Amino acid sequence: MGGLAGVAALAALAAWALWPAADPAVAVPDRVCDDSLPGTLVSALLPERGEPFEEERFAYFGSRDVSAPGKCYLSGGGTRLGISYQHILSPEDFSPQDIERSASGPGNRAVSLGSARGYADSHSVSLFTSCRGEAGRETLVEVKTSVGSSGGDALKDEATLAKAAALTAETARSVTPRMNSCTAPPVPEGEPALG
Repeated sequence: MGGLAGVAALAALAAWALWPAADPAVAVPDRVCDDSLPGTLVSALLPERGEPFEEERFAYFGSRDVSAPGKCYLSGGGTRLGISYQHILSPEDFSPQDIERSASGPGNRAVSLGSARGYADSHSVSLFTSCRGEAGRETLVEVKTSVGSSGGDALKDEATLAKAAALTAETARSVTPRMNSCTAPPVPEGEPALG
């Protein structure tokens, strides 16, 4: 009887080893958003296991010359990320004073990197760089990373906030040199300071 029990135990062990894991690994490619951003910064914000990685791009995210707003939505493991940029042409739409006001809003935090300024709320990080447009007119470029859903609190955790800020900064470094409607100063290397 011992031999039969041993064979049954080995069969059960083999079946268990071959059984698929409940949640597969989330496989993020080396480059995302039309190859414009490193996948390592995205994978740092997604769970290691769960729903497979997906990417949706809209508009001009990976274009050589950026002339219109860009959006890239990424998801994996049940978490959704939104990365976007836009050229704000008019100070009436959003100004440096608006950035300061938003940074000091309830529950928000200031974000800075070189001359770029912005703010973080409970689910997103926005970083703004100045951009000199036609006839020397000063405009803004906004780069934003959202984690989870609007109104969520994904960025209340300090480590997650720092990772989202790093992705936002890298997006700004990728996008601003390609703006064809204005000239922006380079966004320095490194991670943003969080106030």
